[in-house]
Formats: sequence, structure tokens, C-alpha cells
Amino acid sequence: RGAWWLRADAESGLEIIDTKKSRLVEQIKIIVIEQVHYKEEPLTEKFSGYIARKLNYDYTYLSNLFASTQGMTLERYIIWNKIEKVKELLIYDEMTIAEIASKMNYSSAAHLSKQFKKITGFNASYYKNLKQIRSEEGRNIKWATMKSRSAPRYCSHYCRDNWMHYQ
Repeated sequence: RGAWWLRADAESGLEIIDTKKSRLVEQIKIIVIEQVHYKEEPLTEKFSGYIARKLNYDYTYLSNLFASTQGMTLERYIIWNKIEKVKELLIYDEMTIAEIASKMNYSSAAHLSKQFKKITGFNASYYKNLKQIRSEEGRNIKWATMKSRSAPRYCSHYCRDNWMHYQ
């Protein structure tokens, strides 16, 4: 059996932590984060098969291990990371929702939009338009601070960083 450690737990006293399993969970997280956030090309296989192949374990075992230690299913963790990346692409890139859906390996823009709404509570199109709303709010904050001569000290972090853009 692999190495293990004891951890103090307020409720039950001591808990044995199997470091091989915790390392495996960390490897799963790294694979998901690297694939979702840093790889340019979408997967050509299902995420479940990709993770199982990379770690050389049965996906059901990995999924059960992840869920038992992380408090969320592996599928939910993958979806959450994908939606975080989608939010970034919606705000900072000039891609359409259909282009983002393709890049993130969704079957369609409608599927992406449905999942985005389920996770965030926002419509993807509305979220994409937040960039314009934030820009307009920044201008309004700038005018208010200019009139009161209170300068950026009272302005939000966003406005302070973009102060010169609105001069």
C-alpha cells in the first residue's frame, strides 16, 4: 500500500490520508486546468477518455475518487472550468458565441448557452455585453470623480486602472 499521513480532524480525531489518492486527484485537476485553460486545440475525444488515458486508470474509478474527496463530481468540475474559460473569452476576446462554442468543444452555441446559463445564471450574450456596460460605467465614474475633484483615490480599481483611457 502507498504512503499515508495522519491529519488531525476536529470532529473525528485523526483521519488517514492516502497520499497516492490525493496526488491522483491533484493530477486530475492539473489535466483539466491545462486542457481547458491553456491548450489551443480542442480535444478530439471525450474528456472522460482523455483523463483516463492520461492517468492510465478507469474513468469510473477516477470520477468516484474525485467526487468522494472534492464534494463535486468530476464532470461538474470540468464544466465549471470550461465555463470559467468561456467567461474569459466572452469578456476579453472578440469571438462570437458560436466561435467560442467550437473552440471549447461544445456541440453547438445553443448547448454552450444553455450550460452557461445553468452555471452562472446569466445569458451568455448578456455576459458578453458586460464589457460594454463596464466601459460605460467607467466613463460615468470618471465624470463623477472629475466633478468632485476627489480623483481616482475614491474610484474603483477598474476605473483607476483605466483612468487614462477616459481622459
